[in-house]
Amino acid sequence: MLLVRSLLCVCLYMVFPVQAATEYIEVEAVGYGTTLPEAVNSALVEAIGQVQGKGIDSNTQFINTEESLDTNDDSTYYSSEKYISKVKEETKGVVSKYDILSAGKSEGAGWEVKVLVSVAKYRRKASAGRKRIAIRPLRMSRDIYTVSGSRVKAGDIRRRFSEALVSRLVQTRRFTILDREFTEATESELNLAASGDVQVEEQARLGQKLVADYVLTGSFEDLSYETSSKKMRMTGRTITNGDGYVEIGYRLIDVALQQVTFSDTVRIPINGEQLLSTTGWRGGKHAIASSLLDSAAEKIAKTITDQIYPMALVSVKGSNVVIGQGGNGLKPGARYNVYQRGEKLYDPYTREYIGRNEVFCCTVEVDRVAPKTSYGHIVQKDIDLAQGFTAGAYVLREKVNVAKEERSSDKIGKKLVSKKKKNNDDDW
Repeated sequence: MLLVRSLLCVCLYMVFPVQAATEYIEVEAVGYGTTLPEAVNSALVEAIGQVQGKGIDSNTQFINTEESLDTNDDSTYYSSEKYISKVKEETKGVVSKYDILSAGKSEGAGWEVKVLVSVAKYRRKASAGRKRIAIRPLRMSRDIYTVSGSRVKAGDIRRRFSEALVSRLVQTRRFTILDREFTEATESELNLAASGDVQVEEQARLGQKLVADYVLTGSFEDLSYETSSKKMRMTGRTITNGDGYVEIGYRLIDVALQQVTFSDTVRIPINGEQLLSTTGWRGGKHAIASSLLDSAAEKIAKTITDQIYPMALVSVKGSNVVIGQGGNGLKPGARYNVYQRGEKLYDPYTREYIGRNEVFCCTVEVDRVAPKTSYGHIVQKDIDLAQGFTAGAYVLREKVNVAKEERSSDKIGKKLVSKKKKNNDDDW
């Protein structure tokens, strides 16, 4: 029996799957074609496009179905269990079932078909609704950087900084970070989902591409750490001191507007005593570079977060507060000034929204840090924020430098610094 092959297009246009559950959504769709099977397939494609997005272009996989010429004009055949099972198999379960509501010849002698289709949809997590940032690898100003007299490759620095920055931004729980560095690895997983060797729940991930709201890019300007040694005349001991810095320029680009939302250059200086205090030991070239890169990543992540989502109080009970951010971005003992948010402000010339009026109200100190939240207390005893409090009405801004009880790690670092300073004094 002569067979005629028609093509059913299922869009695979996607980049980044997110964890969620699969659900089936019923939609009505209309399709047109010179033959009945073409019109049926056109309607099914339209239904899939309504649910999973209409990004049908060169990035399309063609799913083949076969019909007999004897049934070419028989709509009952195309709504039969046999044909529906064939469609379900060829679409890897994306179409679970459908009914032909109407079918007939159109004015142009072609076919018009209306169908009711049940299409699988991959339901995204709530976190996918966060602002999405695609982090691009930094442009490096040179191939080799000098750290404590040793050469460090630019690729090692770029990779270490990218890891630190992604970690800092993810831990804010404010953004969905899209990977643009390991695209090859993620594409292999997507190809597996498209192969048909996985369950329909995995197939339903196709069409769920996430596009970034912002692109974070920049250039790595410099990294340097030099040491100098001096031999003491009286004791014969050699004293080594160090001094260095890291400098990174970056910009946050609004993808839709192709407009630079924010740009800055950070320069983090560090000397031998600071390095000893933060790392606990002098370390080699990679320990020094990591310390500098971690500091730069922390500052950039905090600046970006403050620009888009400043830290806010989410609960107040008496003098105790809960801050809507945790992770490595906050440390016990740190103090922050708190401001009450007021009316919206607009630029008088461009009429663009530029933020809210903020009035200082108090200072809070962080007591305990959890993965998603932090707990603290209001320093001023005469302040009562609980009355009429609403989540998000108070934001945390600049960090306050105050004397506080040192943690054990701080004490160890300072003991080492103090010991080194005492030895230097003894030499003199």
